[in-house]
Amino acid sequence: MSSFHLDIRPDGVAVLTFDLPGEKVNKLTTPVMDELDRLLDEIAANREIRALVVRSGKPEGFIAGADIAEIRDITDGRGARN
Repeated sequence: MSSFHLDIRPDGVAVLTFDLPGEKVNKLTTPVMDELDRLLDEIAANREIRALVVRSGKPEGFIAGADIAEIRDITDGRGARN
């Protein structure tokens, strides 16, 4: 399930909404960052897009922070990448 929704308006303004499914707040995780990276590449390659607005789909704020469990896994060696 996607954490982002991209809407490209006829005037060339793209609206990218960050709304992490099943969560009360948006938080940065590796899958979220990977998805955002892919989307930004697609947006940059799209000549119809003249401007980009990035917004939150959550009423309380944009991003609460990073996923603490994921950071803990990195620091104790379980999530370290080679």
